[in-house]
Amino acid sequence: SKSQIVRVQTAMQDRNTNVSELCKELNITRQTLYRYFSPNGALRKHGERVLSRLSEHTWLDQLKTGCS
Repeated sequence: SKSQIVRVQTAMQDRNTNVSELCKELNITRQTLYRYFSPNGALRKHGERVLSRLSEHTWLDQLKTGCS
């Protein structure tokens, strides 16, 4: 969902964020996180594609499907 994207972006902008813990919370790998978000929280091309395709599946489900 868009709220999940905002959550990740906000967390990535905070230098105190533990990226490993964030990934654990989202149940994704660091590689997947950085495929979709830059270190400063900006969406990368993969993230923009997922955002544009949001429909019946949640954003997180699409992330997990994308790395299978």
